Amino acid sequence: MMDHEESVPESLLEDTSDSIRESERLIKQWNNIDNGRLRCMFGPRFIQGCTTKLLKEIAEIMNVENAGIHIHAAENLQDIENDMRRYKKRSIEILDELGIVGPKSI
Repeated sequence: MMDHEESVPESLLEDTSDSIRESERLIKQWNNIDNGRLRCMFGPRFIQGCTTKLLKEIAEIMNVENAGIHIHAAENLQDIENDMRRYKKRSIEILDELGIVGPKSI
């Protein structure tokens, strides 16, 4: 899931609504299948590749659908610097404010 036009190569760029819709479809089909053995989660690549809109919508849906999320954050100094420039905050602070950090996040 990557929809931030300024940060993502065109070949990897996804439409926000299409990306969410496809992820929801997969989650409804596969999450908690086989007595909970299989899990399906939202998978935005990293903060720099996502718009705030995408991350906010994922956070809202996570609570309704009881779905989780896996996302890369603060993997290197450049990521941290980019987040500080764009948001004036560190990666985990951003994700926490959006409602993504918690027991459903990896």
